[in-house]
Amino acid sequence: MIKKLIVTDIDGTLLDSTSNIPQSAIKALAYAKENGAYFTLASGRTLNGVMPLVDTFKITCPLILANGAIVYDIKNQKTIFKKLIDKKTAKQLANIIKSENAFFYFYDEGSVYATDIRYAIAYYDKMNKLGKTNLPIHLVEDLEAASQKHDAIKFVIHEDDLSTIAYLRKIFEPIEQKLEISSSAPWNIEITAAKLSKGSGVIELAKYLGVDMQNVMCIGDELNDLSMLKVAGFAVAMGNANEELKKVAHFITDDNNNDGFAKAIYKFMEK
Repeated sequence: MIKKLIVTDIDGTLLDSTSNIPQSAIKALAYAKENGAYFTLASGRTLNGVMPLVDTFKITCPLILANGAIVYDIKNQKTIFKKLIDKKTAKQLANIIKSENAFFYFYDEGSVYATDIRYAIAYYDKMNKLGKTNLPIHLVEDLEAASQKHDAIKFVIHEDDLSTIAYLRKIFEPIEQKLEISSSAPWNIEITAAKLSKGSGVIELAKYLGVDMQNVMCIGDELNDLSMLKVAGFAVAMGNANEELKKVAHFITDDNNNDGFAKAIYKFMEK
C-alpha cells in the first residue's frame, strides 16, 4: 500500500468560521485513517495550543508546530526538529517592534508571553476557557527582557492598520537574513528563525515517516500555508483561501463553512 500523508492548517481550514470542527471533517479523516493515511496538523501554534485537537482526532503522527520551527513526535513524546530564534536576534526584534509601539507577543515551546490580553491573546484566553486550547498565557511588563529569559520560537505582531503592517515588514530588512517572515492573517506578521516554514516542516516530517512528497496532501487558507502547498504532491487551497494559495493549488475545494476540508480529503484518497 502506498503511504499517504495529509497535513492541514487549523483555523480557516480544518475549523469552520465559528472555530468548531465540522462533522464532515471527522468522518472524512476517519475514512482516510481506515485507508492507511497519516494525518497531522501544521500550525502556527505550539504544542499546548493544539492538544485539544490532537485528543479529538486521536492524532499519533508527529505535529508541525510554530510554522515549522518544531516537529514533535506526539506518540513518543520527543522533539524531532526544533530551531529557536537566537537571543541576540530576539532582543533586536523586541527592540525594533517596541520602538514602533506595535502590539506583539512571542511563544516559547509551551507558552505565550504578552503585555496584555488583546487580539490573538484574547482569542486564546477565550479558547482556553472553552477547552478548545490549552495554551498558558504569561503577562509580563517587558517583552524584551522576557525574550532573554525564555527561548523564543515565534514572534507575532498584530496591528489593525494594514499600512502599518506593510511598514513594519520593511523595518526588519536589516536583520531579515536571520528571520523567516510570514502571515496567518492580513493584520499580522509571524516571525521565526530563518529558513523555517510549514513547508520545511512538511519535508522534515515526510522524510521521518518515509513518505514520498508526491503522496503528501497539504491544505490551507492563509499565506503561512503557502510554503507547504508549494512542496506538496497534492496542494489544496480552501475556497476561502488567499488568492496566492489558489495560484499554486492543484485543487481548490469549497470553503470552511461548506465541507471544503472533507471534500478535499475524499479527492486525495481517490488519487
